[in-house]
Amino acid sequence: MLEVVFDTNVIVSGLTTRSGHPCEALEAWRSSDVVLVISRPIVDEVVEVLRRPFFGDRRHIGEADVARVKRALETAVVLVSRKKCLRVIKGDPDGDRELECVLEGGADYVDSGDHRLLELESYRGIRILTP
Repeated sequence: MLEVVFDTNVIVSGLTTRSGHPCEALEAWRSSDVVLVISRPIVDEVVEVLRRPFFGDRRHIGEADVARVKRALETAVVLVSRKKCLRVIKGDPDGDRELECVLEGGADYVDSGDHRLLELESYRGIRILTP
């Protein structure tokens, strides 16, 4: 089975829209077609983004929703520890989180909407793809 790292953009977009590629990517995880590999920094970033006023005010995402997402991301995945600290993505240290995670977790690829990450196309033989 394919193991994949979703970046924060893919996770948040997939959670807050009812269609499109990020939504399909999360559905593949929910239906166990892929295994989600994730790290604590990515979980924390997803939680931080979902707590922003935009999501509360416009998407009506409350603290209970955020807690449910956090619990799902911590339990229905391969949660890896961050041991490597990379500096690959210039001007976007958050983009390095996905690369650290894919290396620690041995995932098959990174699924990203981040153009800086996508410009790499691959890292150490691991492909970086759009949803």
